[in-house]
Amino acid sequence: MDIRQMNKTHLEHWRGLRKQLWPGHPDDGHLADGEEMLQADHLASFIAMADGVAIGFADASIRHDYVNGCDSSPVAFLEGIFVLPSFRQRGVAKQLIAAVQRWERIKGVGKWPLIPRRKIQFPRKFTRR
Repeated sequence: MDIRQMNKTHLEHWRGLRKQLWPGHPDDGHLADGEEMLQADHLASFIAMADGVAIGFADASIRHDYVNGCDSSPVAFLEGIFVLPSFRQRGVAKQLIAAVQRWERIKGVGKWPLIPRRKIQFPRKFTRR
């Protein structure tokens, strides 16, 4: 498995995964989001590939608006993350998040929204291997 920053060749794979995470979002909306993701400097998406098959993705942004848990700006924000059910609990999400963190450091943003300890149970379970 490897993690790659999305480019045009990944767009259809990415859109297929996104449709599973957000099935109510119109198909042309996913396509428009993908085009924006490829063009905007403050957006990035990372694709997890295994044997030529897209198995997960993580969308991220650099946000300058107010983000819960942050008292400064800009911040890196994980907009969405998805891993195919048959590939969960194998560390895919952890590697996707690590790719987002590398990207945000390159962008010069070193802050993520803070999550109060009482609300951290889901993220910890989500990324546990």
